Amino acid sequence: MSPQEIKNALDQTIEAHCQETGQAFSPALLDANPNLIESGIFDSLAFLQFIATLEEKLGKEFDMLDEDPEVFTTYKGLLQMISK
Repeated sequence: MSPQEIKNALDQTIEAHCQETGQAFSPALLDANPNLIESGIFDSLAFLQFIATLEEKLGKEFDMLDEDPEVFTTYKGLLQMISK
């Protein structure tokens, strides 16, 4: 899967979550590299469901135990982790 396809899948999954929960979404939101939990986009349970959805969508499993939570809870950090 190309880096652009990974980014698109990540963006679409975040956008779908925002629509389901009635949150405003724009691509500019992601350009700001928000912490996806601290910003209120996801709560901790929804974040875990989000990761499971991404794993299913991308057909790969993420090992978050080796990553710093400060990294993989940000948009760009998560994108970098997924692209490995």
